[in-house]
Amino acid sequence: MQQIKILGIGTGPFSPQTSSMPLSFFLGIKLKPKPPLVLKPFTTFFFSTNTTTTPTIPLITNTLLKQCKTLIQAKLVHQQILVQGLADMATYLIGTYIACEAPMHAIKVLERLVPSQPTVYWWNALIRHAVRLGFLEDVLGLYRKMQRFGWKPDHYTFPFVFKACGDFPSFRRGASVHAVVCANGFESNVFVCNAMVAMYGRCGMLDDARQVFDELCVRGIGDVVSWNSIVAAYVQ
Repeated sequence: MQQIKILGIGTGPFSPQTSSMPLSFFLGIKLKPKPPLVLKPFTTFFFSTNTTTTPTIPLITNTLLKQCKTLIQAKLVHQQILVQGLADMATYLIGTYIACEAPMHAIKVLERLVPSQPTVYWWNALIRHAVRLGFLEDVLGLYRKMQRFGWKPDHYTFPFVFKACGDFPSFRRGASVHAVVCANGFESNVFVCNAMVAMYGRCGMLDDARQVFDELCVRGIGDVVSWNSIVAAYVQ
């Protein structure tokens, strides 16, 4: 019987241990050469191909943050902010993450900040972003989270939250937010009250919408939006 020897196994000339020829040589496969790695201009800020000189650490500025177009770029800048101890740049980083459609990363940065009135702006930006995308549960979740971490909603926060409650529609949630409005002294803010009228109208609670509208008129702070909101409530 003819014996068949299997090449490439053991210690022969074609064994993996001693053969220097690539597998593609024996299989007759022509491999395409790999294209050279080309770094984009933004990435070269952090990765230098010049091995003869020490890489220059970029200066982190708000302009550089605005140049971030992807999540990877934002993370690179975030890393440099941590390395260089630039705590004052953290708030600008939040806007970068929002622009890169990465709200969870923005929330993680916010959770590490000390609550202050100026930084409420970024919670409002996240809530507005969720409203624009139609993520109503996220709107209410962000509203609750900002309070849990010590931030107080302002007159820009409540209109977005009321819009989400009306779009559900959820009278119970809207009435709960109404109570917070009164507890924080925003019941005389025309923008908040107009949003409240619209919310009650979408929920089909005409009596509540009319009551808020009448209070606006008594205080003398009603405007054209107030009238449009109450008319829309009755039309629905």
